[in-house]
Amino acid sequence: MAELPPVDAENFAMRVLSQQAKSNEEAANATSSFDCEACKKSYLSKNAYESHLESKKHREAESRKQTAEANRVENKTLNAKTDEKVVSDFPISDDEAEGHQTPSAVAASTGDVTMDTDQDNEEEESGVELTLKEQQARIREINRALDLAETQEEMDALIDKKIKMSPRLPLEQCLFCLHTSDTFEANMEHMTKAHSLFIPELEYLKDLRGLIKYLGEKISVANVCLYCNGRGRGLRTMEAVQHHMRDRGHCMIAYDDEIDMMELGDYYDFSSTYPDAEGPDGSNEGAMEVDGSEASTGQQQLITGRDARLSHTGEVVVSDDQSELTLPNGRRVGHRDYRRYYRQRLTDTDTRDAALINHLLVEYADGERPMSAAEKRKAEQALMRNQPKGQWALRQMRYGHETRRANDFRTRTGIKANKLQRHFRAQVLF
Repeated sequence: MAELPPVDAENFAMRVLSQQAKSNEEAANATSSFDCEACKKSYLSKNAYESHLESKKHREAESRKQTAEANRVENKTLNAKTDEKVVSDFPISDDEAEGHQTPSAVAASTGDVTMDTDQDNEEEESGVELTLKEQQARIREINRALDLAETQEEMDALIDKKIKMSPRLPLEQCLFCLHTSDTFEANMEHMTKAHSLFIPELEYLKDLRGLIKYLGEKISVANVCLYCNGRGRGLRTMEAVQHHMRDRGHCMIAYDDEIDMMELGDYYDFSSTYPDAEGPDGSNEGAMEVDGSEASTGQQQLITGRDARLSHTGEVVVSDDQSELTLPNGRRVGHRDYRRYYRQRLTDTDTRDAALINHLLVEYADGERPMSAAEKRKAEQALMRNQPKGQWALRQMRYGHETRRANDFRTRTGIKANKLQRHFRAQVLF
């Protein structure tokens, strides 16, 4: 401390105050935390927070956050454009048409919902176009009213109102996304390629447009997944159903159970698969259906044994288990309970020609391709095995392969052994 100038009292007091301010700032920084919104992390020191901002993980998280925000804005813009589209006419009351209620006002008025038949009739008389947003708000109102309905009459009235209010998908719009094509054929091509839509029993389908229209109403009106078909959890909106089918891979038509087949039976015609019951004169007479429900109730006298007779065709015999009806011309008619088995298209036993045709079809479908080395080798061995002394030739071939492998092994071992010597040795003859 020698040879240092003295410090006056004023300068000393200023240094003490600056040191106290610095200590207070450090204490405040120690008690405060620094949060990173992108990474969802907190830091107690500023230096650690700044180091985190310069890290690679933070930059990646920030990039993902910006991308998600951009996608959110894009989806919001797309929904706004969709809301501007005017949907088909929907009846509303005259008071609502004069007041032009907003969706929020409609949603706020969902306290006690009572259904009045006269009011519904008045709503049917007025035709005012609603935007998609207003329509969705009214559908949400009906869904909440369905949860609060106590009687079957109220539920039926609400369901009828929802059916009238729900938008219908046009034939040019995809069933699984918002894509709209120019024609119905282009829409079918889009659903087949983009969503792998498969129409079951296509060769027996008689009304493709009617089937697609019915499936669209199941999605837009009933809010039912085409594959779950009411067996999964309940969905409230068409958008939720479409998201569910895309995310779960349910872009397919349920056609496994008998109930699913009967639901779509109006759009198919399987008459070509039914056996033609021709009478003696060549006319289709004597075909008789045996209804199990009628036979069980006793409303119609059951035809049994060889006592069954038809006045215009002769004798008709019913099997003992009531499952088969034999006509006079020898044809047999099966019971409708077994129709799912009769509709099976079982392939005949392959003959030489059938096997050859099938093989050619497979080759044409796959296209011509050269045989691989393994396939050529197997074909050559098969030919040699069938020739005289073929087994001996195959053994000689295998012996030659083993000899070559042994020679190659000795050569590789000798080359590696040459690398083990630690001194130079002149390669001269001894």
